[in-house]
Amino acid sequence: RIGFEYMLESDKAKIPIRGGFRYIQHYDADVDMTITLYDRTEDQIFVISIFEDRGDRMTAYALSGGTGVHWSSIWLDAGFEYYTQDRTVVGHDGVTLIYTGTPFTGDNKLTRTRFSLNFTGFF
Repeated sequence: RIGFEYMLESDKAKIPIRGGFRYIQHYDADVDMTITLYDRTEDQIFVISIFEDRGDRMTAYALSGGTGVHWSSIWLDAGFEYYTQDRTVVGHDGVTLIYTGTPFTGDNKLTRTRFSLNFTGFF
């Protein structure tokens, strides 16, 4: 994590300007070469087994920023955070015991945006 805060000051108020960056390495591993084996009867298809090879650890990034107005006894702050995490799944679709299936690569990008508004009063 890395961040900064700069405080603009005037006679009436203080205005903080904040920013930050986070690099997050998750405990979960990216799933690579997911293969599902199916068996088939005349009227049913059912799963026999699922194989998963683990890839590298998943990583994520977050950018944040904020500002506010601080008067003598009232502080009003606003902030945001943008979070993104890339995930990839590689494997075969529709694998059966006699049919290899179609290879696929799927990207699953997780993104979140958070906004916050905080009020603090000293009385």
